[in-house]
Amino acid sequence: MIRRTSARLLVALGAIAVAAAGAGCKRPLSARPPLKSSTGQPFRLGWITWSDVNEILYCNRRIDDNGDQVGVLGPCFRLSAGERPRQIMSWLNAGRPDASPPHAGPWDRCRLEHKGDSESAQLTMVTPTGKEPLEDWRPEAKVAADAYDVEVSFSPEGKWMAVVHVAIHLGDGERIIEIPSVDIRAVPACR
Repeated sequence: MIRRTSARLLVALGAIAVAAAGAGCKRPLSARPPLKSSTGQPFRLGWITWSDVNEILYCNRRIDDNGDQVGVLGPCFRLSAGERPRQIMSWLNAGRPDASPPHAGPWDRCRLEHKGDSESAQLTMVTPTGKEPLEDWRPEAKVAADAYDVEVSFSPEGKWMAVVHVAIHLGDGERIIEIPSVDIRAVPACR
């Protein structure tokens, strides 16, 4: 009788432990300020580089709270304008990533504003005559993250703009940066 009661108690305690773990009983993550470069500019979270005039390579990555990469890149993708992305080897020496600020534009008279939160991200071009919305990204339910942002990268000759959708997963001392999608489009005119 005592053995049976002890066995039932152990099973019940095990079930409670599993239920508590499944219910997400973990230490809440504190909000952290956005990463800044040594010059005070916003830090580019997405790893992206232009491999050709109209083709980019982009990779998911992990970075620590100082902005240093942790581990290896991946998965990585290759995307040409007008095509679907293709997955590539993540250990591929893909060159140096875009080091420009994530919301810098090629125009003298216009600038980009971005806003991201836990539900969506927006990108707006501010011109001398007003504001023009460029992107209003509302991620699909399968792209669950703690925060979202939209970054841009311009092709070396300035004809193409990559709109990079960034999902930010906050962890203990690190961030996992996922790039669920990228859209390559012509650079809008600054009017």
